[in-house]
Amino acid sequence: MTSPLSGSSSLTLNFVISLSALLVSNQGDSAITQGANNAEFDTLCKIIQLTKSKPAITKPDNTITTEPNALQRLTLTVAPPEWQKLLKDGKEYRKTVPDAHKDDNVWKPRWSSWITAAKESDSQEQQDKLLKLAGADGITMEQKAWLRTALLLLAEEAQALLDKLAVDFPPTKFSAVDTPQETLKAAVYDAADGSDSALNADKLFKAGSLANIHDA
Repeated sequence: MTSPLSGSSSLTLNFVISLSALLVSNQGDSAITQGANNAEFDTLCKIIQLTKSKPAITKPDNTITTEPNALQRLTLTVAPPEWQKLLKDGKEYRKTVPDAHKDDNVWKPRWSSWITAAKESDSQEQQDKLLKLAGADGITMEQKAWLRTALLLLAEEAQALLDKLAVDFPPTKFSAVDTPQETLKAAVYDAADGSDSALNADKLFKAGSLANIHDA
């Protein structure tokens, strides 16, 4: 049988001996019977080969908030002064939702993003730059009101998509992707820092089966 590992990192002697014993033993208590393990052997060798390298695996990036944040900043820029004042307590931005809106199902989840966007569009210079980038510099108050209505819908849709992404792809869902090599080693060697040298017959056979092999 030609191993998929030919030409690459060779397995250590004790590992080869253990596998050989598994393949030829009729009396071992291994899960794979003699003559029926070619596919399993090849698969095992391929998995072990993967532990020798660091697989390049990607995962969804749900930390990018550029678009929703940009929409929020532009929305706040065209908002009427009285609405902008709701975000502040005097000259400082509020840390919590105002009491009048503390139970509002929109204000509570969106408050943090509103404050972040407000701080990033606080100065007149920043607001003028945003309006110019949006091609809305020089528009009237009536036009700002119309633009804000349209932006509110877009900003909410963008934030809703971002929220859904966070739910569908939580960080823990792809935790194994962060350390693929360690994950594979743990599966093969029962330890994230395992290696061929730590693998012997005791790892391959059930308790008591080694004695049967020796007797055979």
